[in-house]
Amino acid sequence: MEEEYSVTIQNLDKTGFRRKETWRMDGQIHRSDGPAVTIFAARNGKVSEEKYYDHGIAGRKNGPAEIGYGGSGRVISKSWYLNGEDNDHRINGPSYVEFDETNGRVCHATWCRNGKLFRENGPAVINRDTETGVIYYEAWIVNNQYHRSGGKPAIIYRDSETGETTSALYYKNGVEIPAPTADTPLTTFI
Repeated sequence: MEEEYSVTIQNLDKTGFRRKETWRMDGQIHRSDGPAVTIFAARNGKVSEEKYYDHGIAGRKNGPAEIGYGGSGRVISKSWYLNGEDNDHRINGPSYVEFDETNGRVCHATWCRNGKLFRENGPAVINRDTETGVIYYEAWIVNNQYHRSGGKPAIIYRDSETGETTSALYYKNGVEIPAPTADTPLTTFI
């Protein structure tokens, strides 16, 4: 059975270049074969943002729900949602990724599950210097709380050029704890 859509094009400024194209089916934002909302940039009329919807709900089963493009046309961000924009979610990878427009390298990534910062076996937030490749900030977070076991820091700051740790903070279940010493019992960090 063929789906029937209505498409509206809205000018977002006086130039006519910055415009928004919205696909609907049965009154709901929806498109099964591409983005349901596309925003075009004012400066050049190129696509600046694509959003995927399924019967009025922001999200996409097999790919990012939202893709942002820079002026060059290169992808600068990707977001994954589950049942709506306020519910970042992805099981096997980051739910939000930002890319440097000039070289395409990942500069920021966050992992979320059901709308909460969450990653069990790695940092839930990373920031990377795209010129040096150094991850200069990482935060280990489970259910929106800083947490890392085993006597390791939950928040790490590094020099963006050398990669040397400049500061480290230790958390257990959202509560800051002292850094380990030779006398600290291991049970403090489990």
